[in-house]
Amino acid sequence: MMPKDNSDLLALLGLDSGPKNSCQFPYESPIERELIRVLIKYLSEAATIENQIEIQTPNGNFRADFLVTISGRKVVLEADGREFHSYETDLVRDALILGFSDVAAIYHFRGKDIMYSLENALWAVADLDPSLFSERGIANLTQLSEVSGTRGEVSVYSDHLAGYSYNTSDDSAQGNVYDVGYMTQESDGGIARKIQDVALRNPGRKISELLPVCRDEKLLWYPD
Repeated sequence: MMPKDNSDLLALLGLDSGPKNSCQFPYESPIERELIRVLIKYLSEAATIENQIEIQTPNGNFRADFLVTISGRKVVLEADGREFHSYETDLVRDALILGFSDVAAIYHFRGKDIMYSLENALWAVADLDPSLFSERGIANLTQLSEVSGTRGEVSVYSDHLAGYSYNTSDDSAQGNVYDVGYMTQESDGGIARKIQDVALRNPGRKISELLPVCRDEKLLWYPD
């Protein structure tokens, strides 16, 4: 009998300790497959992870790439292929999910970061949201990260985390190692709550109908 999901496969292999991986095969993209392959090594053993979960809001239903649940707290992780994502649309979508569901936080990983610097990005998320990860996972991510020591830094903005590495010979930055978009129920300087207010004033309107209102009220911008 073919396994239905990763948890069945791990059980067959005798490797079913650690986080419960309930993701369904097949993954929708290579970056989703790579994100879960690496992420599962560092998550808390108490975590459960599912994929392609539908989340209901008064302004439409949205599908999350991954939903991590630990001690009742729910966090969405998104694997963003550039051609399928718009900053404005994601901002409104995330505000709706956080305002009208029990999701506590949402993190967006760029496709190139997933493929080339995922441990760096995960270390930044672990620094901001350590309860998602095991103690060993955090220790390993800290050791692997290029920006966790004296030769790098993490900048935390209102809606994204950016990591920078530095040359060993001087203080010149080599560039942006990763950029993780995020929003929580408490973050973003009240923008999420203002977007939620727009949604409440326009019940049943879809994102495409909310976007012009949000633009008129100057709630949308691109990060610096």
